[in-house]
Amino acid sequence: MHTKFQALFSHAFFVAFCAVGLCTQTYILLDLPINKLVLLFVFVATICSYNFYWLVSKFYNNTSVSYLHFAKSNRSHVTLFFAAGILVLMLSFLLPGYWLAIALSSLFTLLYSLPRWPYAFAKSLRRIGIIKTLLLAFTWTFVTVVIPAATIAGKNFGLLVLLFIVRFLFMFLLCILFDARDAEADLQRDMHTVATDVEKKFLSLIFKTVYIGFIVSILVLIFNFQKFAHAIPFFFTAALLYGVYLRSKTHQGYFFYYFIIDGLMLVLSLGSILVTFL
Repeated sequence: MHTKFQALFSHAFFVAFCAVGLCTQTYILLDLPINKLVLLFVFVATICSYNFYWLVSKFYNNTSVSYLHFAKSNRSHVTLFFAAGILVLMLSFLLPGYWLAIALSSLFTLLYSLPRWPYAFAKSLRRIGIIKTLLLAFTWTFVTVVIPAATIAGKNFGLLVLLFIVRFLFMFLLCILFDARDAEADLQRDMHTVATDVEKKFLSLIFKTVYIGFIVSILVLIFNFQKFAHAIPFFFTAALLYGVYLRSKTHQGYFFYYFIIDGLMLVLSLGSILVTFL
């Protein structure tokens, strides 16, 4: 893959757009005015957190090198992390009503990264298995549902919880696919996820069970929100997701995971945008 094109994925620009798309869908489904400043914050924060996690993971696998040499060897990720981090702080001050949600999402992101830290205290955290996978799905859901709705959460609490459940199940399914890909490498590094702690047949059963729950939750969401046109992007994305799951059973490359699978978030959100404004 061309280096500059791959940088859109490896440096988290594409997944940041996906996060913005899901936030936009949250605004649409909850009938809220779109806050562009919040979308910018989520975009920058996603770039910051993903580059931070990439650096922590990379250093975890190369602890023999000095900090300075590591920083020089990965300067593009280091630069993006610090630049995005500064912007996150600046934007946070402009969003006082969102401080609690921002603080919690930052905490969840930090907790998710802890097993990758190259320190003794983090060693026991590398065996938490499914909790790590659940935490990632929960963090994505929190950022893309709670942050956009942070200032009105009490007014639409029931609908917010329902959307949270649907989004969480969707993100958990995506996380399972990535964990299944990384299972062998994670075991070699003594890093546990849901895919390393159960047999492939049972992992398949987990995926299918969660998938059924996802389908049922979509139906409940559509009827409770009374937004029947949104059934189209939801079920279209769900069908694509199952097809991607079947393809993932054979070896797939970088593009498949970081464009096709991550891109399902964008497909879902763009679908909701289209049925709303067309």
